Amino acid sequence: MSIFFQKLVVFFLILFVAHGLALAGKEISPKARYAYTSNLQQGTISVYKIKENGKLLFQQSIRVSLAPRHLVATEKLVYVVDIWKHTLTLFNINQQTGKLKQRGEPMTTGLSPEAVAIDPSGQYVYVVNGNTDDISVFRVLNKLGELEAIGRFSAGSYPTSIVVHPCLKFAYVTNYSDGTISVFKIKAGSGALDNIGFAKAGENPAAAVIEPTGRFLYVADGLANTLSVYRINLKLGSLTLISRIPVLKYPYAIIADYKGKYLYTANYGTNDVATFRINSETGIPSLVGTVRAGRGTFSITMDVSGKYVYASNVRDSILNVYSVNISDGRLLPLDVMQTEPAAATVVLNNNSSISAELACPI
Repeated sequence: MSIFFQKLVVFFLILFVAHGLALAGKEISPKARYAYTSNLQQGTISVYKIKENGKLLFQQSIRVSLAPRHLVATEKLVYVVDIWKHTLTLFNINQQTGKLKQRGEPMTTGLSPEAVAIDPSGQYVYVVNGNTDDISVFRVLNKLGELEAIGRFSAGSYPTSIVVHPCLKFAYVTNYSDGTISVFKIKAGSGALDNIGFAKAGENPAAAVIEPTGRFLYVADGLANTLSVYRINLKLGSLTLISRIPVLKYPYAIIADYKGKYLYTANYGTNDVATFRINSETGIPSLVGTVRAGRGTFSITMDVSGKYVYASNVRDSILNVYSVNISDGRLLPLDVMQTEPAAATVVLNNNSSISAELACPI
């Protein structure tokens, strides 16, 4: 199967530092107003307005590049990577309409960028380059989102995703072809990455997420049909495998809810989304249930209220909208929308937050 895939991954914001520990309080970002899909086959991004009931209202599609593989959004900015042109492009969001306006020229990345992520502080942007086996790092220069290239840093074989620890000291990259997780220390002041080791994952790890307390990393092992669970050493950044559990066929995207109670996987091979309850002591997830999606479930995201989940399906170009059952985290079908062909990623603007306390060693 072609490696044109990945997701997005979830970002957590750190707010203040206390003596000995940094404590992240229960602060929630303003509610997202718009949703965006990157349409790989059409070279477009579709813009949707988010209604009060969580449903989406289509606004427009705009041509942005040749093959927009992945995107990430803040309240006012969108960054998009093009997997064929090997570029990163910045767009500013019109706050009244959600429409996008390109700012500046595209920046060069490595070959076949699979994913883009913003670190929780909003200071750095990371691009995962599949065919050059490295990560491009950019510094955010101003509130307009303009970037300065810092450098490229080697990862494993065909990296597909990156997640930055909410304490801002470490980053983790899934390496699809060699079945590993690269562990990086982030250099303060520059955002540069220092590779400090690897952890073994299941076959073809596609995506990863860190739950809000920062203690556990979860990796969706695509072709292994497993979920790898690691305990994170908060001082050293190292990973200890504590469990590898069987899941449904080909989990390709994974998110955690903002309270750290549930995990959700988008399962490309079974065309559904699974809900897992996280054991707060051990970090080990247990299956709660599944809900039907479209064909080729490929990307998943949640709004900051924790009430709604959105999944894109790359094979039949459908966008699923779900409401969340507050009692057990199960997803309930709310709406189905047709998208443009090959909607690879769905994101919401300004959907970064934390809602569980986080202790960061200094």
